[in-house]
Amino acid sequence: MNIKKIKEIKHLLPQDCWIVMRNNVNNNEMDEEYVLHIEGDFETKNFDLGAPLIPFKNRFADYETYLKQNVLMLILVQGNFTANNVYNYGTDGSTGLMVLGNATVNNFVVGGQEIYIAQNLTVNECFWGHYNHGELIVHGELKTKVFIATEEYHYQYEKEIVAEYFIKEDNEEDNYEPTLPKAIFVPELIEEIDEIDRADVFSFAQWLNRQAFIEHLVANKNILQTEITIVSEAEKQQQLLNAIAKQFSNETFTNYAEFQQQIPNFKKLFEIARLHKEDAIQVFEWNGYSITLSCQTKTDEVDYILATHISGLKFYIECRKVSGGFLKRATETLSAVCKALPEQEFFSALENDTPKEILIALQQFWTAVLLHAERGHYFYLQFLTTVKCEDLLGYLATPVVQEKYNDYWDSDKNGFWYGDYIISVRINGARDLPGSVDIGKEIKGDEFDARKYYFRPN
Repeated sequence: MNIKKIKEIKHLLPQDCWIVMRNNVNNNEMDEEYVLHIEGDFETKNFDLGAPLIPFKNRFADYETYLKQNVLMLILVQGNFTANNVYNYGTDGSTGLMVLGNATVNNFVVGGQEIYIAQNLTVNECFWGHYNHGELIVHGELKTKVFIATEEYHYQYEKEIVAEYFIKEDNEEDNYEPTLPKAIFVPELIEEIDEIDRADVFSFAQWLNRQAFIEHLVANKNILQTEITIVSEAEKQQQLLNAIAKQFSNETFTNYAEFQQQIPNFKKLFEIARLHKEDAIQVFEWNGYSITLSCQTKTDEVDYILATHISGLKFYIECRKVSGGFLKRATETLSAVCKALPEQEFFSALENDTPKEILIALQQFWTAVLLHAERGHYFYLQFLTTVKCEDLLGYLATPVVQEKYNDYWDSDKNGFWYGDYIISVRINGARDLPGSVDIGKEIKGDEFDARKYYFRPN
């Protein structure tokens, strides 16, 4: 291999490479730049495009060669190229690689230059091209297990790329969740980004520690998971929901008699509702329904559910004890009445002549109520074991809260914005009130809105 000027080897360069096109436009301005010319096939272990001759740590052994490699514009392999790993540290600008034959590499982690392969490129594990100062051109077949192009890295977009896993960023609606990176790469290469900062993630590259990537390649460590199983965030959430223990059973019915078998489910539903001891009346909204659960507080009252759908359909469900008469045991009866129009009187939703669509709507509503209660029960218990009163009180007692955010009633002194979240705090005992940590998250829309949660250790 020899260091030459581009004008000495430019007759070897393909006409569609960057250097030739630049020369054609700008009167051969690249002629005096330097190239490392490798004649014939070339095989190596790890190849740092930024330091192909002498690593930085060994620069004083041959400082003159070290200085020359720093000004190389191109590495030209006039034959086939085989390497364990190819990489470069900086992606703003780096030495280009041109192979006039085939190239076979285990891993390519590059950016900031043109990678030009005149024939076939086979990457056994991962090709990662980063940043819009770099480009990959392959005139033959391109095969790899994992292909990643981040922050507008250029490649032949219309070309068929044979890859098992393809991560690219040309979809404006992509939210850049870490699902793919975490599933594909070993944990040591994944950056942990605070949950609140995820709104600011604009590239998959932010989940990947490039320095750690290269350190693994230099040490010949694996960068890919031994087994890659990709589960989306939505699938993970569904798996969690599916794993929640069942609280209810035999939830279906087709008539009044079968509906009576729902009494144990009704009682379990209100047992869960009473976990919130301070809320005798609880209101929920979902799937077009506004739902009220009323827990009895006196012996002459009954537990009931009142649900109003945006269509106007209303359901009222209650469980009531019915006297059995002299020497007979009282029985319990579960009833469901409904009306479809405001001006209608309530009528039984379970009679033989009740419209079929009413019974179907009642069954769908009942199943959904029990499902939400089941999940609510699980997450409420998770909440109780995760959010501790002593932690909240400790946070409110920190110097930054006591000194900077010490007036809940003054918008300049009660909290701060963090990403899409607004945090407000009330010091424990202020105006004889319990402490409070209020967390609100902005709801995206044409007009400003937010959903706020209040955590109060009382």
